[in-house]
Amino acid sequence: MSCPYCNSQNVLTFKSVTESILPRSVHNFENKLVSITPIICKDCHMGFNELDVDDKTRDSCFKAYEFIKANQGIGTSRFTPFLNIIKKYSKSSDTIVDIGCYDGFLLKELHKDNYNKLYGYDPSAQIVSQDGITIVKDYFNLNNKPKTLVDGIILGGIIGVVDDLKDFMQLMHKCLNKNGKLFIENPSIDGIHVLQKRRFCLDFFDKLAHDFLFNLIEATPIEKLSKAGHYQLVFEKIDDISQYKPYFTKEQKDSIFTTSVNLTKKDILDKDFVLNIKAFVKEHKDIVIYGGGVTTFNILNTLSKEQLSTNNIIILDSDESRHNALFTTPFNTKIKVQAASYYLKENKTCNLILGVKSPYYVNEIINTIKSLNHNIKRVLTIDGFKDI
Repeated sequence: MSCPYCNSQNVLTFKSVTESILPRSVHNFENKLVSITPIICKDCHMGFNELDVDDKTRDSCFKAYEFIKANQGIGTSRFTPFLNIIKKYSKSSDTIVDIGCYDGFLLKELHKDNYNKLYGYDPSAQIVSQDGITIVKDYFNLNNKPKTLVDGIILGGIIGVVDDLKDFMQLMHKCLNKNGKLFIENPSIDGIHVLQKRRFCLDFFDKLAHDFLFNLIEATPIEKLSKAGHYQLVFEKIDDISQYKPYFTKEQKDSIFTTSVNLTKKDILDKDFVLNIKAFVKEHKDIVIYGGGVTTFNILNTLSKEQLSTNNIIILDSDESRHNALFTTPFNTKIKVQAASYYLKENKTCNLILGVKSPYYVNEIINTIKSLNHNIKRVLTIDGFKDI
């Protein structure tokens, strides 16, 4: 198979993984399991899947996908570093566009700091236009964009899922003022899922900037790659290729590629965490997993079909709108999700595993438990047992 970006056949193929096509608990959507094979191009360092889904299926998935609602205090802390980067490279008089704005959390936070020329584009937008913020409930494209050039464009989780990356990057360059910025956040290379058309070694963004007349001016530090979860980057528009300045050295690119390959190679869950899960499930018949996403799916994938049917597995989600939504297990069975606030108010103690990887989410969940005056003293996390 050749790389969809540079057409090279010099690629690394990794072991296949099984995922649910929609990695969340959902209402009114027929979820299913798929097997995908991750691949990384050894020349340009872009990652992609051997299996892809057709555009119609992908579109229906994104319409059904209920993203984390940061405006309701869910996952808010994870967005703080990205918000700080946006503010660092912009000013309140700038015109800023958020492509894929969803509930408008970033736009609202910027508006609090007196940004008043804000635009959000998203066919699934959960926010309406208001003073200083214009919302377009549709896709951003050549025929559907602000009439004037803009100073900054926010791409949170977008760069890995757009249909044609090259066309999209050309459009980004056309829409920006001189020295305009792209603010990019994207899951790290080991964030493997079928809905992502592509994943990236961090240094790929240097090549992407070069190819479409940008300079990469800030990126997630190399030493944080293994724990980053998401890459955060800033591109600055340039007028011609003579202005291009490489961000990474050859040695840094080699180091990033090696780290990226090792991250993609490694087991989805660390062996120590898997051993802890197995011991935990053996000790307790009633198991509560807090988190309704990919990590919970992978935790369930460490269990046998018999354990899944004989143990009483309860899945919690911070989002109350997900109460009674269905979570698809690795055995294609369904578990009805419960809202964490409802369950934890009625059950003051339980055998709890945190089904999240990000330290932001871990801390947020622990604070939620504390706020409910809970009697839970200890939880199992990806980093081991944690006292509350």
